[in-house]
Amino acid sequence: MNLKSPLPIRFRLLGIVLLSMPIAACLNNANDCVPSGNCTSVAPTTANLKLKLTINSENASVPIAVYEGDASDSVLYFLDTIAAATISYTVAVDQRYSAVAKYRQGNLTILAVDGDKTKLTSNNDCGDRCYEVSDALLNLKLAQ
Repeated sequence: MNLKSPLPIRFRLLGIVLLSMPIAACLNNANDCVPSGNCTSVAPTTANLKLKLTINSENASVPIAVYEGDASDSVLYFLDTIAAATISYTVAVDQRYSAVAKYRQGNLTILAVDGDKTKLTSNNDCGDRCYEVSDALLNLKLAQ
């Protein structure tokens, strides 16, 4: 009994080479890397602290106190009185901030408190270290 293949060896080798080419093309090679184009290669030192407030007829301006860390046990960073529904401050990155807004509602005083942290993250973009900042957002609006 003769078990010879109907195709000569050179055609079988050619078939193996041709079938392996698409697989090799899919492998990620460092030389094939395409940079994102929006890489910040120097670590930023600042971020934005954004505050959302309620401005209405009873509260045309709102006094706020901003703290480094938690409002209950941290250092007072600054005081301000705001007459806008949103405001942004430039602050240090990788730091937790909290704020207290003081509202009037009839004879009552209502305090709104919130906190968040600015963050610095990094990633690798074709061999370059790239940095990204996440701002902090504090919602100090009155509940509806």
